[in-house]
Amino acid sequence: MEVTNDGFKVVYERYTSIHYPCTFIFNRRGTREDADVISIKVDHDDVIEVTIKEDSTSIDLRLLLQKLMMKMYKSIDNQVPFKYYYDPFTYSLIDIDVYSMVHERGKRKKVKKKIGNIGIELSLVDSTVEHSKIELYKRLAPKGAGKPYFVGYPQIDVYTSDIENQGFDFVGGINVIRTAWSVTEFDQTFYPRGEITREIDECGVFLKWRTSYGAWGYWLFSGTYEEEIRTKSRGVWDFHKGGEITRKHLGLIGEKSWKLSSHVPVMRDEIEEVKDLYTSNEVYLFRGEKKERYYENEFFKNWERVEVVGGNVKFNDSSETYDVSVTIAFNGMITRAMVY
Repeated sequence: MEVTNDGFKVVYERYTSIHYPCTFIFNRRGTREDADVISIKVDHDDVIEVTIKEDSTSIDLRLLLQKLMMKMYKSIDNQVPFKYYYDPFTYSLIDIDVYSMVHERGKRKKVKKKIGNIGIELSLVDSTVEHSKIELYKRLAPKGAGKPYFVGYPQIDVYTSDIENQGFDFVGGINVIRTAWSVTEFDQTFYPRGEITREIDECGVFLKWRTSYGAWGYWLFSGTYEEEIRTKSRGVWDFHKGGEITRKHLGLIGEKSWKLSSHVPVMRDEIEEVKDLYTSNEVYLFRGEKKERYYENEFFKNWERVEVVGGNVKFNDSSETYDVSVTIAFNGMITRAMVY
């Protein structure tokens, strides 16, 4: 789709995903200003500005839209019950203004040219997944995907359903506890426990991640892992006083990572969801205790966000099982400040 204005054209996709780069392309059409500054605002969020000097420039909105989605999570969590907070789609308006520096009678002048509003359907479902193939009243996952249950750890699934909102029907999602015997919502009954393909009762390092379908994937890695801390100096500073030079160290920065492996093999029908771990931009480490039962208000507690920085899994169509390993890094940097 595109929006045009005097001297400008914006090309963009209406349906997009927050998990991969969302861009629109800004094209100048015959104008030759020194530079243009594009002012971008999504809904009522903060304004960002991008300076354009080329005739055609792609602007990545991924981080801005992810920030918008996370704000939506937090606001909805405080307003609606556990089962109804999930909505895989949301509609956002993007306001775009262009400020151009033009020459007029030998002077540079700032001129505002409004591009207008762009409407985007922002989806948690990845753009590589065909929305038409998402099955209604089913678990939001690849068709035929296995559903292991890791005993003693919090796990929820998202089931698609018809939801009516202000007179309009749309496909929404319902959070359902993985081990529930039956759940009835919106005249539809789900039987989550009956879909479990196997139970794994082990202790270890438990991860969850956002899958390409916009739901959650889970895996339990071995409790024995390799921990690594990498540090490097932030440099030194030579302090001159009274003819003497004192060298001050500016401190250290570091990163902690864990290399995880799984002694529980991944089955063929489970590998599609596990593969998403290696490319997901939402990965969490469970910091709570393994226990027999979790209540609804506990499923989103005790998770620490981490980042996948490496991993290894070999895919072979003829394999019945797969060995997986992954390296995760922690967001909190280990630092040592300068000592005077």
